[in-house]
Amino acid sequence: MVAALVFHGALDESLVYSACPEMYFQFAKIRPYIEDFRSKSSLPELFNNVQKFVEGSAQGRARLDSMAGHIRLSAKA
Repeated sequence: MVAALVFHGALDESLVYSACPEMYFQFAKIRPYIEDFRSKSSLPELFNNVQKFVEGSAQGRARLDSMAGHIRLSAKA
């Protein structure tokens, strides 16, 4: 919902970047599986707004990659 609010102009993207790091963390966790899940569940638009938001800027992609790295390190521990 937060991503949709940004896309419709109700929230500022930089505010969401600062206030919602958990969105990046959660998407980093599901990103490796999202296309398969969309296909198998017949929900092709599931998480589209979140994906578009977190991958939509260089800053967002960098945070997403950082979160994915943290998840990989945590899994090894």
